Amino acid sequence: LTGFGSGVGLEFGSGSGNVTVSGCTITDFATALRFSGVRSSGSLTVRLNVFERNSGYNLYNSTATAVAATLNYWGTTDPSQIQQRIFDYADNAPSGLVSTGVILTSVPAQPVITVQPNPSNSVVLPGHNIAFSVAVTGSPAPALQWQKNGVSIAGATSATLTLTDVFPADTASYSVVATNVVGSVISSAATLIVPSNGADFNGDGQPDMIWRHGLGGNVVFWLMNDITPVIAAEITPVSLDWVISGTGDFNADGKTDIVWRHKVGGNVVFWLMNGTAATSAIEVTPVSTDWEITGTGDFNADGRTDIIWRHKTGGNVVFWLMNGTTPITAAEVTPVSPDWVISGTGDFNADGKTDIVWRHKIGGNVVFWLMEGTRPTSTAEVTPVSTDWVISTTGDFNGDGKTDIVWRHRTGGNVVFWLMNGTTPTNAAEITPVSLDWSIVP
Repeated sequence: LTGFGSGVGLEFGSGSGNVTVSGCTITDFATALRFSGVRSSGSLTVRLNVFERNSGYNLYNSTATAVAATLNYWGTTDPSQIQQRIFDYADNAPSGLVSTGVILTSVPAQPVITVQPNPSNSVVLPGHNIAFSVAVTGSPAPALQWQKNGVSIAGATSATLTLTDVFPADTASYSVVATNVVGSVISSAATLIVPSNGADFNGDGQPDMIWRHGLGGNVVFWLMNDITPVIAAEITPVSLDWVISGTGDFNADGKTDIVWRHKVGGNVVFWLMNGTAATSAIEVTPVSTDWEITGTGDFNADGRTDIIWRHKTGGNVVFWLMNGTTPITAAEVTPVSPDWVISGTGDFNADGKTDIVWRHKIGGNVVFWLMEGTRPTSTAEVTPVSTDWVISTTGDFNGDGKTDIVWRHRTGGNVVFWLMNGTTPTNAAEITPVSLDWSIVP
């Protein structure tokens, strides 16, 4: 409301019931807001208004009812000047008192997020840090509250949210809610993906292991603490016509999923997991059984697990670069002699890119392909290991950011962890042997 230096901007006369004046800008009148007459009942509330350049009174109360006038901008922050432009009990004893409560120091304005959470989409390796920041305006200054997947994060109330030593369970959408007395607004969501360096089913940042019974098809998860299993969780057995061909976070929710393959039909089914429970199963077009899945990993660093296929007789190596459970690109590299098998994948040199471990069937040689996407940039060979031992799985078991190797003895069932520094084993730790009726799923 804008006047011409005279008159009353807004007036309420005799009556009953509650009256609230809010969200008004009243300028350039002789009297901005007036309550007059007789109020038989009800309250009078004035909040979140702007009073400026009124020549007489900003608020005139000649009723006997008190006025709660808080969170207003009066054109000044000087209490004495504000009171001079209010007519109430102090000017005329029968009039109701006007209590100004909290005085705004500027024109009230709803929060506005001027810089959305930055960075907006990130893939961060386990054990590293990331900070999201925003810029917000509003009057009064808005309070901030960061959220993870829509749930408030305790203590996260500044313009910067710093996450330290992240692990796969931190994979989520992060947003901020800005609130003041005028209103609130929520930012766009920033996506963080923390790929697992190993099969992490319970989201604690430690790789876990899957065991499969060779006769019953039973599936048991070892939830690990370092190289020690702390919980064994078993699910309903699955027919031995199906084999587990790989694991990885295919839907980028921070939880490891499972790829199943049918031995005869070549069917490929993804179990999207919540911990050790499958929440959905997605099947893609069957692939000829001339091809087998020999590894998984995030080769193009988009936070989604990809798949390596190997031709059984030709030695061809093809990468399926995935978008969830859908292959979007197939990249083939030079065929490798079938005398060599892919025995594992992982980030061995801690550069954020998945590498490949090859094993020679006859000589037991172990060769690492250090990868740049789907292209090997260098190779590293270690001392051959007797073929009595097989590489069963890989993962960062000691949490140093570098992938380790799990070996299994073919006849004794012994389980040995190679704790690695790059492509060099620095320690070998053995746990209690497990019956050969059970095999470790790669």
